[in-house]
Amino acid sequence: MSAALVLRSLPRDTTVFTDRTAELEALVRSVREAQERGEALPVHVIDGMPRVGKTAFAVHAAHLMTDRFPDGQLFVNLNGPTTGRSPVQPGDALASLLAAAGVPAGQIPVGDNATAVTEARAAMWRTRLGPTSTPTRARPSLPSLSPRRAAGWRSCTRHI
Repeated sequence: MSAALVLRSLPRDTTVFTDRTAELEALVRSVREAQERGEALPVHVIDGMPRVGKTAFAVHAAHLMTDRFPDGQLFVNLNGPTTGRSPVQPGDALASLLAAAGVPAGQIPVGDNATAVTEARAAMWRTRLGPTSTPTRARPSLPSLSPRRAAGWRSCTRHI
């Protein structure tokens, strides 16, 4: 019997996170309750001006919930309001997730049609999730919304 690969790509947690106890408790409680009821996880939106700590909040919350996601935790930096960097496109974010999941670079779909490539990468990502990813639990823009496998998506806001 071989051990399953567990992916963990969260950035290091901050040691000085403060002033968001109520928001953190509400987020963790909502995830816990959805999992206990066997429901799809809610998408939480963290909104605010650039550089106010949205990513730090999302990463801190993710670290608080690592035990709830034994299959792993993935992080993709989408360069939302990063000065001098363009936001990461969905197809590129999916390529990063596929690579993190161990898909060899030569097997990740490529091509000139960005829409077709993104759709192919999303389909490949969903197949990596196995039987818990069903059409009613997955959307094209998110890798999965099943109770045991969560994904976040963000631009200038943070969705976790």
